[in-house]
Amino acid sequence: MGNMVNVITCCEAVRFTPTPMGNIVNVIMFSESDRFRLIPMENMVNVITFCEADRFRPTPKDKLANVITFCGSVRFIPTKMGNIVNVITFCEADRFRPIPMGNMVNVVTFCEAVRFTPTPMGNMVNVITFCEADRFTPTPMGNMVNVITFCEAVRFRPTPMGNMVNVITCCEADRFRLIPMENMVNVITFCEADRFRPTPKDKLANVITFCGSVRFTPTPMGNMVNVITYCEAVRFTPTPMGNMVNVITFCEADRFRPTLMEKIWSMSLRFVRLTDLDLLQWEIWSVSLRFVRLTDLDLL
Repeated sequence: MGNMVNVITCCEAVRFTPTPMGNIVNVIMFSESDRFRLIPMENMVNVITFCEADRFRPTPKDKLANVITFCGSVRFIPTKMGNIVNVITFCEADRFRPIPMGNMVNVVTFCEAVRFTPTPMGNMVNVITFCEADRFTPTPMGNMVNVITFCEAVRFRPTPMGNMVNVITCCEADRFRLIPMENMVNVITFCEADRFRPTPKDKLANVITFCGSVRFTPTPMGNMVNVITYCEAVRFTPTPMGNMVNVITFCEADRFRPTLMEKIWSMSLRFVRLTDLDLLQWEIWSVSLRFVRLTDLDLL
């Protein structure tokens, strides 16, 4: 109906039938698909990468913008009221139906999930990476902001009263329930944990790297600030009265319970030093088998 602009790369596809009301702009890459039917009401912008999908039918009311990467999916049916913006990466999912009331912005990465049904009242912003999960149902009252990386989890139900901000990385978790009273800020990396229930009164800030733990229950009264690297611990229960500052690298410990009144600077068996607190640039202080390098937390 309008213009199909720039580049369409189509390979080994049975049918390719774009019928937009407006424009398909920039690049469409299509490979080994049975059916590919685009029916946006206005514009589909930038890049669509589509591979080995049975059906692809986006019917947005406004715009499906920037990048959609779709691979090995049975059904992909976004029917949102606002915009899906920037990047959607979808792989080997049975059903993908985002129905937010506002906007789903920037990046959604979806892989091998049975059900994915985000229904936030506000906006789902920036990046969601979702892999091999049985259920993913975020229903925040405010905004889910920046990055959620979720992998091989049975249940993921964040119900914050305020905002879930920046990055959550969750991998192979049985239960992941975030119920902060205000904001969960920056980065949480969560891997192979049985339970993860942070309920801070204020903010859980910057970076938590958590791997191979049975229980992780931070309940600080103030702020948990900067970086916590946690690996192969049975129990991790920080309850500081003030701030947990800079870097904690914790590995292969049975119990870790700091109850400090002021600050924890660095405790580790495998030591990591933070050279630039603002940019979170890491320097290896001694030989480490497991370490994390974050060059710029703001760009995550």
